[in-house]
Amino acid sequence: MLNDKFFIDLNNGFAGFLNIVSNTIDALGGLPGVLSMSSVIMFKMFGKDMAKAIDDWGYNIQLRSKQGLQSILDLRQESIAALSNMYADNVDTGPVNSTS
Repeated sequence: MLNDKFFIDLNNGFAGFLNIVSNTIDALGGLPGVLSMSSVIMFKMFGKDMAKAIDDWGYNIQLRSKQGLQSILDLRQESIAALSNMYADNVDTGPVNSTS
């Protein structure tokens, strides 16, 4: 019922593929070479996204502590106050006339 030749050919093909992978790893200098090459490729492809993810990760860790959450809330209140002051200053002074 089962064709033995098919499975033998499939096994030989897979062995050939693994042999190519092994030779490539050896050509790159073993595991350290593969890791450095893959990290360079990943950084080139995802560098900007990785930096943002690290920033987001730090922010999320800060949110999990009481002190970190309080510092974020304090910074938010300072920002709102500064924006309110800027808006109030612009409303009071009117348009700026520049004479140069």
